[in-house]
Amino acid sequence: MATVERVCTRVLAEVYERRHPRTNATVDQLLERHVRENKLEPSTEGTYRGYLTKHVLPFIGKEKVGKIDAEILDSLYYEMRRCRAHQCRPLGESTIRQVHMILSGRSGVLGGGSGSV
Repeated sequence: MATVERVCTRVLAEVYERRHPRTNATVDQLLERHVRENKLEPSTEGTYRGYLTKHVLPFIGKEKVGKIDAEILDSLYYEMRRCRAHQCRPLGESTIRQVHMILSGRSGVLGGGSGSV
């Protein structure tokens, strides 16, 4: 029974954190910090910055991190599949997966598991 109580407590804490995020930072602020602090190879950093500048920041960059949920991320991925930088050419699935990894991977700014790819 103690295990069930611990799981319930953890789930409730996660729900509470989502409703009352511990930061007022915007997505663009945390992504900038994430890229800067992770000591990426120059080519990787350039690729990440390109994805973020062209595809992520115009869509959700000014949003508070606490407002981002699976529905918003799914909308972002939908747009990426539909239109590439206003040329109406979709991005490839591997590119969308890389963006998802940046946003919600192990060290991503939005936490693991948000949205579906």
